[in-house]
Amino acid sequence: KHLKFFGNHVLETPDPNSIIVDGVEHLQLVSNHFPCGCHIHTLLDGPLAEGAHNLTDFLQKNYCISPLEVNGRVMSELDIDSIGRCSDQLTKGNLGSSAASLALGINSMLLIAVASCAEWRHVRLLANRLAQLLGHVAWRRRRKR
Repeated sequence: KHLKFFGNHVLETPDPNSIIVDGVEHLQLVSNHFPCGCHIHTLLDGPLAEGAHNLTDFLQKNYCISPLEVNGRVMSELDIDSIGRCSDQLTKGNLGSSAASLALGINSMLLIAVASCAEWRHVRLLANRLAQLLGHVAWRRRRKR
């Protein structure tokens, strides 16, 4: 199976546990814009960069979206070792994270599942589950207030 992730603007680094690329033989990531702050280490250690099979190629073909001073720059131009790791390294997907973060993680799983599913009924089931999860998060947030 072949998955192309092309021309996306990712505003927040997805939690590595939310992306599963099992069954994808070739993962191509080109012309995407990723956050290049402290969370770049999470991205480069995660399944998207690892699934690209060639870190140098990944860095040369993708760009930074943030912070502002590196917006639009090719990731390979960065001195990644000089970028500190985030001190918080919060786990996304818990009740303290935003619904947008959770949606990004679930959308990533759905995208990869779509690429690897042989039958569309599985895709429909995943889409329904996504809607249920997002509704549950919104309900819990309203209830907490």
